[in-house]
Amino acid sequence: MSIDTKDFLNVYPNPFTNTLNIETNLEQVQGYRLLNLQGQVVQEGQVNGQQDQLQLLDLAPGVYFIALYNEETQLIQKVIKQ
Repeated sequence: MSIDTKDFLNVYPNPFTNTLNIETNLEQVQGYRLLNLQGQVVQEGQVNGQQDQLQLLDLAPGVYFIALYNEETQLIQKVIKQ
């Protein structure tokens, strides 16, 4: 699986407190996964189109990786919850 440079993932603010905004041009996004530093999935769900807002109130402060994916591509970015 190769990532084309036209595909991007923008998450903000980073670090965040409770709300994480997502923007991507990845087509037909199937969902997201939030992983901890050990690679364990701590939360996953659907994304509403190419822009969405995730409410992560119950997530413990720390460093995570968010992955957006479709059938062909996965985009990953490091995020920090304060």
